Amino acid sequence: MEQEVIKSRPTSKSRRLITTITVTVVVIVLLCVLVGLVIYFMSKTLRQPMPANARLPKSVKPLEYTLKVQVYYPNSATTSPSDKLFTFDGNLTVEIECISSTKNITMNLEEINIVASSLKLIEKNTKKKIEFSNPAFEVESVAQMVTFYPVSELEPNKRYFLSMSYTGKLADDLQGFYRANYTFEPTDARRALPCFDEPEFKSVFTLTVIHPANTTALSNMPAVYTKIIRDAWIETSFQPSVQMSSYLFAIAVVDFPYQESYESNERVDNLSTIIMLKRFIKILL
Repeated sequence: MEQEVIKSRPTSKSRRLITTITVTVVVIVLLCVLVGLVIYFMSKTLRQPMPANARLPKSVKPLEYTLKVQVYYPNSATTSPSDKLFTFDGNLTVEIECISSTKNITMNLEEINIVASSLKLIEKNTKKKIEFSNPAFEVESVAQMVTFYPVSELEPNKRYFLSMSYTGKLADDLQGFYRANYTFEPTDARRALPCFDEPEFKSVFTLTVIHPANTTALSNMPAVYTKIIRDAWIETSFQPSVQMSSYLFAIAVVDFPYQESYESNERVDNLSTIIMLKRFIKILL
């Protein structure tokens, strides 16, 4: 019996073999982990998030924003689904001009959700539709930017129409599109629409607002028309604005008496562009 037990014990050769196999397996596992970590950190390095103070590229510039926005908030004239209260829907078309060849279009946005299926990019002169990559866009929340990825390169001196639908929130922190009348402060326009939200990017704004029938929509320019479109909703459209920076663009939907005053020769840039900037004054009852 003792001899059988002794024979069943592994020899030094077999022990070395087992040790070698074990070490080999451990090394292979460690190498796999190491390779995975290297690939992960390389991908993170190649796609570093943009810093919070990142500036927009100058490869394209905006020429005109055409915006239609509908606001939802508790109102005696209309009934909105509970999940839509204190939100707004936007439909935006931006005419842009390509300055230098690029396959990216980067804009500012904050707390806005773009409907991916609504994206369209059309070359203005040829009416050619340009498809988007997959994914069509990426949002950098820290930098407050969104980058769109067309499959074709945009060419210098050509103009394009970039269209999209999106949703946002009517904030209560007096920033962006909030629950009161306002004009945007620098960098707040990006909370109302995806835009080139830096002062040097000047463009024309053409606005249409859909709002409850017992309210009034106001903007920088006089209204062109106001009409009932359905139930207790009214559509108000405004004249195109003068060329201006995004932070001067103003939207208001009010349900209180107001007075409009105008101020000319408002300095909006170093060229002293002459505009008629509408001021909104709430009259306390």
